Amino acid sequence: MIRRRAAAIVFAQSLFLLCPLEAQIKLHLIGTGGPELTPARAGAATLIETPTALLLFDAGRGVLDGIYRSRVRPQDVTRVYLTHLQNDHIEGLPTLWLTPWFLLGRQIPLEIWGPPGTSNMIDGMRRMYAHAAVAKGVDVIASNVAAATPEMEKTPVLAPILGKLMRPAQAAALFRAAAPRMAVYSHAVKKHLPGSPGDQVIVNRTRAAGYSGPLIMGLDGMTLLVGASIEVVAPYPASLPDFDWPDAKF
Repeated sequence: MIRRRAAAIVFAQSLFLLCPLEAQIKLHLIGTGGPELTPARAGAATLIETPTALLLFDAGRGVLDGIYRSRVRPQDVTRVYLTHLQNDHIEGLPTLWLTPWFLLGRQIPLEIWGPPGTSNMIDGMRRMYAHAAVAKGVDVIASNVAAATPEMEKTPVLAPILGKLMRPAQAAALFRAAAPRMAVYSHAVKKHLPGSPGDQVIVNRTRAAGYSGPLIMGLDGMTLLVGASIEVVAPYPASLPDFDWPDAKF
């Protein structure tokens, strides 16, 4: 792996040598921060853009958003070089891996180079996102869901969206296999199914597909208390006190 990392750096340098002198090379400072949380700096990430390649060095927190803000198509970034594996250099990697694939249609697999330990880290990332295999028997399973009216589901424009998210029938199969103590819908994408009536349509479709276990539609601010039983607490009221002094309380 050390040899591979050295090869990656030599390869990156060779691009500069091979580019004509008149060619423009851009160095995008995608993220210039460390692990500290600040409003102005994201996690470590530097993108080298040449006429022939996009090379990303490190993938810290917020890297996908930073690439987008730099006016670079995220799905075109397919080579990542990790200088080291501290968390603030790799936190954005899962999002960079998954979102441009399912949302933006990336066709080229993401290629990742790094120091010793990179392969194990990537294997762990894959296992972390292997949902149906690790979910069996869990207390709570949260799933995305996408649904529309029957008329809208026939339109070609919705096909890419509905094809990349869980449909109620697919979620029902997942819930049946996992048998959680509570199933929760979150990241709900609804088209022409507004409000609580639309939520109920999704629940009804899930039931019709054969899942009869505990199921709720998640709402912003909802809390689940997991213990001997699972209690669902409604979202807090909209009003909040000002937190302007050390003795402030909710």
